[in-house]
Amino acid sequence: MSLMTSLSTGVSGLKAAQTAVNTTAHNLANVNTKGYSRQDVTNVDKIYNTIGNSHISYSQVGLGSEVACIKQTRNVFFDKAYRLEVGRKNFYDVQSEAASEIENLMGEMEGVQFQETISDVWNSIQELTKEPDSIVKRTAFINTANTFMLRAQDIYKQLESYQVNLNTQIQASVDRINQIGDKIHDLNSQIVRYESGSENANDYRDQRNLLLDELSQYASITYYEDVDGRTLVNIEGTQFVGQDHVYEMHTEPLNDGTKMLNAVWGTGNPVFNLEQGFSSEKNTDIGKLKSLLMARGNAAGKYTDIPTKQDEKYYKDGVFDEVQYNQDVIEYNKTVGSYLIQNNQASFDKLVHAITTAINDVLCPNTDADTVLNNLGLDTNATTVTYTDYKGNTVTKNLSDVKIWDEYHAAIGMDEDATPREELFSRQAVDRYTKATIEVTDEDGNTSQKDIWIYNEEDPKDVYTLYTTKQLVINENLLENPSKLPLSANQYLGGIDGYDAEACEKLKDIWTVEFDTINPNVLTKHTFRDYYQALIGNLATEGREYKSMAEDQESLVDGIDSNRQTVSGVSSDEQLTNLIQYQYAYTANARYITTVNDMLADLLNKLS
Repeated sequence: MSLMTSLSTGVSGLKAAQTAVNTTAHNLANVNTKGYSRQDVTNVDKIYNTIGNSHISYSQVGLGSEVACIKQTRNVFFDKAYRLEVGRKNFYDVQSEAASEIENLMGEMEGVQFQETISDVWNSIQELTKEPDSIVKRTAFINTANTFMLRAQDIYKQLESYQVNLNTQIQASVDRINQIGDKIHDLNSQIVRYESGSENANDYRDQRNLLLDELSQYASITYYEDVDGRTLVNIEGTQFVGQDHVYEMHTEPLNDGTKMLNAVWGTGNPVFNLEQGFSSEKNTDIGKLKSLLMARGNAAGKYTDIPTKQDEKYYKDGVFDEVQYNQDVIEYNKTVGSYLIQNNQASFDKLVHAITTAINDVLCPNTDADTVLNNLGLDTNATTVTYTDYKGNTVTKNLSDVKIWDEYHAAIGMDEDATPREELFSRQAVDRYTKATIEVTDEDGNTSQKDIWIYNEEDPKDVYTLYTTKQLVINENLLENPSKLPLSANQYLGGIDGYDAEACEKLKDIWTVEFDTINPNVLTKHTFRDYYQALIGNLATEGREYKSMAEDQESLVDGIDSNRQTVSGVSSDEQLTNLIQYQYAYTANARYITTVNDMLADLLNKLS
């Protein structure tokens, strides 16, 4: 009996050593396999046979050793840390890349800085005001303004094109996330099937861990392993990979008529709450997909996206509504202010809007009806005015609620017809003025009908009414006949033969006024020429910050991954040492079995 037990002990040792050799060889074969975790053999004692007992103990004989398991060597804490920080790294990589691309588009256009284009407009105004009645100077001014507008539109279109092109990356990211989810689900099934016996599906687990590493680059994930070995995954707190199903995400337009895609679940709920912004403290700055959505924004930015204290809507009876303004600033910071491309588009459009409307307001000034009529020596009993608006609708408004062309102070053209009301920058679909008629009384008490020109005001709810970069065109009448540029004095202020000195001075003065800040979170106001430099400087600062954070994250990720590899990586030198050790163990067990076999043969010979 003891010889047979000894033979069993040797066989068990032989099997354990063979398993260890095979496992070590498997490690060596995968030394360069990405995501592979070193596998180690754990041996335990086999059962013991009890051959007797005494009053103090049992007499037992061991039957050798056996392999309890072949386990992966991983550190779950390093895995979680890596997946968190690699997601943050990818977030800031996208932001840094977007800032760099915007800076390139806005800083250079065909080798000419846009800042120079702004300066060209200013220089042409200076030359024009020296000789306002010169057709050459007027033509040069109009052509320079046209170049300014075309360059501005070119920059804006390229920004918009880059913004839309991010949809391709967003779609590709969503598709890859779904592919990863499907593969994790399939691996879960295979792992459960193989581990239902006594095996550990370590290679399948390595593949699953590698997929989790990749998934963490796209979004913030949490996961856990159930009792059967399945890994269940949540993305942004919503179940993604369940026990029996993958809850895939997809893309859909943010709204009708837009090319902007949003990532949503099958229920239609957005994957990300972008209004919470991003913060390292709250771990809301995780993942490439979220960063792409935030860098892009929800729409092409326009100047109305940025709250400004100069906006008339914040003034009621001359009193500034600070509560409403602060609410709008909070909303801006939660949305557009966090969207890199959209915010810079809006800031750029704000500058273009400010320049174009300032020039137009000098050439075609507007004021209230009472002021105009009083200057003309007229009066009216009318309290309302009825007219056909730019949409063709008949509307009636209080006369006090509309702005009209300031006929008394407005300059006119130097052409034969002394053409009035010619703005330089026009909207594509909406004329500057709509004609209306009211009844007036002169100083002698005579009553007559008078034409007034109602200004079609900008309505944030109707993009076609806005002097945005996309809607602008140069007035065709001025391109065809520069003499119609309204810089000549009217009949009330000097006759048609002289130029309007006041209008010329106002054109120069608008370039020295600090018109606004680049966003509501800064206090420094800028002139037109300084605004663009401040915008580019602010963008460059943001870009450097994002690049620095991405580089810091890369160092952190590399450090964590190095620690992971220290635990789970395969060292060929170590494995070769183990291989020699297990080979010696195998040889020793083989010799042991040979010795027991010889003893058993000798015993049988003596008994025969």
